[in-house]
Amino acid sequence: MLRLWPRTIAAGLFPERTWLRPGRGKLLAAEGGDMPQVLDDLLAQHAAVIGRGGKIDLTVSDTLARIVSLPWQATLSGPAELLAYAHICFVQIGRPLDTGWAMHGYFRHHRAAGLAYALPVAWLEQLHAVVGKHGLRLNSVLPVSAAAFSLYPRPGVGKPAALILRETGRTTALVYGAAGLSDYMIEPATRSNPESAMRLLHRLHAMHGIASICDWSPCDASQIDLAKSVEQALPEITYRLLEVDAWN
Repeated sequence: MLRLWPRTIAAGLFPERTWLRPGRGKLLAAEGGDMPQVLDDLLAQHAAVIGRGGKIDLTVSDTLARIVSLPWQATLSGPAELLAYAHICFVQIGRPLDTGWAMHGYFRHHRAAGLAYALPVAWLEQLHAVVGKHGLRLNSVLPVSAAAFSLYPRPGVGKPAALILRETGRTTALVYGAAGLSDYMIEPATRSNPESAMRLLHRLHAMHGIASICDWSPCDASQIDLAKSVEQALPEITYRLLEVDAWN
């Protein structure tokens, strides 16, 4: 007997843009607005395409989360010690967590930095309600930094590589060496997003000697491509613009 597996829907939830991609189907997107409400509207609008009984893997804005890098610790002996260590790292950056936050953290590569993130429990419950209303199940929710950390490949032997994530109000950078994640930085976008990104790239190049950049934004690619700016200011660096759903 043929077994029909539930459909997996990739989705993104950002102040600038919300999108869905059912399987290998077309990207379905809406601009701005209240994020859970826009997701609700998109699911209702495309109910015939999406169907019921599927599951959603959701990538969300870093602005909704608390995120901290975890310096490598070889002595941690299990999940409980890792979570305790992550809590300490949040305290050290002045962002302690209480029971209103759901936290997860891990090291992806041996001897490289890890990442911990936390999302508000009440907000997660709201998302579960929105998705369940349409006969779907929320399978995973990841801030975009955590999603990128989970999927971005190590550059291997050679000069470090940088991944930049550009959202309204902030630009985040994950710097990778041969071992894995080596630095995690945030640059507030006080004027314009491209200017913020270029300031951060100049700092990264001076600090780490990066040889390549992957650039991501939830906005339409025609609005945010940095290729010309990088070519003029940092011509020795290889630049690539990633698709909006690269982390789904």
